[in-house]
Amino acid sequence: MPNPETVARDQALEVYGRYVDLQVALEAGADLDPATARTVSTGRAMTILETVVSVGRERGTVIRGPQGERAPHVVSVSLTSTPPSVVIEDCVDVSRLVVTRRDTGEVYPVPTQSPRYIKSYTVQQQQPSGWLVSDVRAQRDRTC
Repeated sequence: MPNPETVARDQALEVYGRYVDLQVALEAGADLDPATARTVSTGRAMTILETVVSVGRERGTVIRGPQGERAPHVVSVSLTSTPPSVVIEDCVDVSRLVVTRRDTGEVYPVPTQSPRYIKSYTVQQQQPSGWLVSDVRAQRDRTC
């Protein structure tokens, strides 16, 4: 019988990967399908996806370029909490991303924040949906 903590860890990492893939697609100008977003997110994490789309549309911008290599690692697993949760951290590398106007292709300067920083993702087991990213926190004071 599989170890429940290992199963939780694997399922959380899988949904984390799908969440990040969706966020990258949305930043590049994809439309948000609420049904798809509900398969990977809830709460604040869902709001972040919605904000990515609304800010991009409001400003008329998209974000493109090579993403840094992902190397997520599980920081904690709590199967006794309500709801059960897994915390994942990953290094985010935005150093080669480019913000452009959708209609003209004009390039905007990227903010001069830390180009490599840690992001923390809280993934919770929601019934009946399964594991969903519920919170995302950029920790720009922690470079990687």
